Amino acid sequence: MSTSLTKMYIDTSSREIQVLSIGVLIALLLLPQFLTSYQTRLATAFLILLLFVVSYDLLIGYAGVLSFGHALPYGIGAYFLGLSLQGRLPFLAEGQLSFLAAVVIALIAVLLVMLVTGALALRTNGIYFAMVTLAFAQIGYIMMVELDSVTDGENGLFISFPDVFGYSLANVGNVYYLSLVCVVISYLLIRHLVKTPFGLVLRSIRQNEERAQFIGLDAYRFQLAAYTISGLFAGIAGMLFAISNTFITPDMLYWETSGDAIMMAIIGGIGTLWGPALGVAVTFVLEEVLSGMFLTAWPVFIGIFFVLVVMFIPGGLAGIIQNWRRTISIDDLKRRIER
Repeated sequence: MSTSLTKMYIDTSSREIQVLSIGVLIALLLLPQFLTSYQTRLATAFLILLLFVVSYDLLIGYAGVLSFGHALPYGIGAYFLGLSLQGRLPFLAEGQLSFLAAVVIALIAVLLVMLVTGALALRTNGIYFAMVTLAFAQIGYIMMVELDSVTDGENGLFISFPDVFGYSLANVGNVYYLSLVCVVISYLLIRHLVKTPFGLVLRSIRQNEERAQFIGLDAYRFQLAAYTISGLFAGIAGMLFAISNTFITPDMLYWETSGDAIMMAIIGGIGTLWGPALGVAVTFVLEEVLSGMFLTAWPVFIGIFFVLVVMFIPGGLAGIIQNWRRTISIDDLKRRIER
């Protein structure tokens, strides 16, 4: 009887989540109809940041690999998309490539960079791996600064984007919907991936790498795959950032970009996918509100909030919700059994 009641509760809970997800998606689709251009830009920035942080959660939350250099694929995706369209890559002239061809080149660049850096960095582990990935990201940052003739260095690179399927990417609403489609598809793909046998293997490696290797799992290959796939989605977020802003700087690869992603993932609660998304939403709103109240001191309050979450809510905001739902489910089951 208790088994059937548990199944009943899970089915009801799943239906509630599906209804909530559909409601959120409809709200996101209608959002630009009620927002100004500035607010639509903010909503687009939120979506891009959400994808970036969720891609990071795939790496740290499921593969158990702590990288301090997740800004590397984020910046590489943006720069290679811009450089391809600007004709600044060897043997390419401006306007020679279509938008889709430039996207493919950027994705290939991210893939190669992640495979090479991952293959080298995963020869280490723990804090050493984190520091090596940080070093790779800083190398990328310095290269974008020093290759001034190609990237325009610290001045940043302006990018003009062609129309895509007749839609102008200069239109704020079009960029919002493009970002929304990319983020939703990417989120669903990541969500599906963590539920496949591949995702289950990653979790087993995260929980006990030695035991996973003992039963025949090649932890190195699986972690390299997770590192590369996670980087690909971060690269997509970087490309969306370039399209949205039409201007990119080497700061995209700076260590602070990786640090912000780590902070938001921890605030939301790693290992849940929706938790980091919640962390992005809360941090995004706090930054907007606090920066309006305290022009220069607002990062201090964000830092205090982060410290409080780490000290008193180890599971992040997602942990609070999970504990609450667990308590509700147990009480509900007890009531049903008593009847």
